[in-house]
This record gives sequence, C-alpha cells and structure tokens, in this order.
Amino acid sequence: MENDFVHKFSSQSLADLLGKAMLEVSQDDVSFLAAGSKPEGVIRDRLAMYVHQRTDLIAAREWDNRTDLALLSKHGPEVLIELKVWTHFDAADEKKLRKESPKHGISGAFSSDAAKLKETGAELVKRFGMQPKLFTITVLFGVAVTDANEPFPGVVKYAGGHRQALKKFGNLNSLCDYGLQEAKKLFEKHGDTAIQYLGVGTTWGMSVRLDALVTEVVELR
Repeated sequence: MENDFVHKFSSQSLADLLGKAMLEVSQDDVSFLAAGSKPEGVIRDRLAMYVHQRTDLIAAREWDNRTDLALLSKHGPEVLIELKVWTHFDAADEKKLRKESPKHGISGAFSSDAAKLKETGAELVKRFGMQPKLFTITVLFGVAVTDANEPFPGVVKYAGGHRQALKKFGNLNSLCDYGLQEAKKLFEKHGDTAIQYLGVGTTWGMSVRLDALVTEVVELR
C-alpha cells in the first residue's frame, strides 16, 4: 500500500480499511470482548496494526496525549481519528441519540470529538504546515442476551438494555439495522459518512454484532 493513499482517504476508504483490519481477528474473540466490555481498544489497535504492517506510516495511538489514532508520515500528521463505542440500542433511542451531553449522548460525543479534531488540526497546521484529514469512527455493538442465555449476572455489559431493546425489536438484526441507520442519518448531516459491517460472532452461545460508522469531519454544523 503506497503512502500517498492517505491523500485519497475518504470515509469509505477508511471504512474499507477498518473492515479489512477486523477480518484478521476472530469474530468470536471480538464478540467475547464486546459482550463483556466496550471494545474500542481492540478495534483501534487492530486498525493501527494493519496500517503498521502494510505501510511506512507511523500508526500512533493516543498520539500527543490527545488523539486516539494518528497516521503520521515523515512530513507530519496525515490523518487524525477519534473513536467512540456505543450500543445499537443507544442509537435506536431518539433521546440518547440526540442528547448533547458528550458523556451521555451520541450527538454530543460526536460534536465533542469533531471540535477536538478541528482544534488539533488547526494547531498542527501551525506546527507542521499541513492539514491532516479528520475522521470519527463510531462503533455500535449489540448482544442477543436473554434471561435464559446470560451466563452469570453482571457478565454481559449493559445486559438490561440489550434485553429491553431485543423485546421491542424482536431480534438482534432488526435492532442493529434500525440503530445503525438512525445513527447514519445523524452523522451524515455533518460530513460524508460510510457504514462498515464488522461482523457477527458468538460468545457464551449469544450472537454479538458490530458495525462502524466513519465520518469525515470537514466543518461543524
């Protein structure tokens, strides 16, 4: 992969890159990690490792103490990425989706990350004389947990929320499809947004699904 691929980066190409990176790890292993805790670390690390192994770029995690993942060339920062993880049932809940609190609302978290990226990008233009491309990655996960298949109380992260949403939507895919599309409607108002399906695996006999939305931050609205 040539280094100049970063200059052609778009939401779709970054989404495709993330999809390829996640193909190299067992979906069941990722499902285990997602069911028990938010899987932002493994997703960020897999993307970083994929870039590290296939390019001459430096994939720097928590770069400069403020950017979740930065892709750096010898010239300076090429791409900055902020990553957040929510559940599909968060995205399917209108209040949770639209809430402006960065800690409690998807919209608020996106706006906070976008503002952070814009601020950091402006500072880097002064330091390195180049404008990095700016992206957010929002990962959604859903777990098909029921009273009958939860292995032990407290093991599945947000088990009550998953169960309640599953009862409303009937099955995992209906829940995930709805939440994914509602989140996409929100993000695409702010910039070009691409969907990447990260797959479905199984842990403790439960299906776990992960999806990602990649949005290029161009301007705040």
